[in-house]
Amino acid sequence: MVAVTGLYRKAAIRMLRRAPRAPAGRSRAGRPRVYGLAVAHAVEILLQATGHIGPQRLHPFVADLRDRLTRDGELMADA
Repeated sequence: MVAVTGLYRKAAIRMLRRAPRAPAGRSRAGRPRVYGLAVAHAVEILLQATGHIGPQRLHPFVADLRDRLTRDGELMADA
């Protein structure tokens, strides 16, 4: 094992004696994103209205689309 892994003998012994750990999930740097149900519902309506296009293509006209959907009564926006 020492030749294959490149670990020192004592490090390999410690690793083999240690209890296996559960794999850690990837952590995101920075502040976590928290959105409410109202935002999730509004995004779903916007995606349905645009045929589920990707976020890069959707981003430039989200504000205009939101205004139009709110005006037509399809989307209830809070402020």
